[in-house]
Amino acid sequence: GWPAARVAGHFMDGFVERLRNAVNVSEAFYSAIASHPKVKVERIPNGTNLARLHVTGADMVLAQRRLAERGIMMPPASAAGTVMLGVNESWNRTTGALLAEAFGRALA
Repeated sequence: GWPAARVAGHFMDGFVERLRNAVNVSEAFYSAIASHPKVKVERIPNGTNLARLHVTGADMVLAQRRLAERGIMMPPASAAGTVMLGVNESWNRTTGALLAEAFGRALA
């Protein structure tokens, strides 16, 4: 198990700050996308890193493809249009405003 421990140790330095930044990006995204007429943000209680986006009136398969074309990976939506998002360090690749703008365009 030492190779895995070595890799984990390498990425531990600065992890808390990187995750804090990712949470800030996600909060900005959730705030911005909540005003979109097709989206309802549902926060998961008890401080998890998860949130659900309930999307109505949009082709979620098409939206996922459009986002992927921009390098934004989104998990598949349920048949009802619900997407479960989790915060991780990949959120640091953009800003909440840019992510919300891309998501809004993907839903059009």
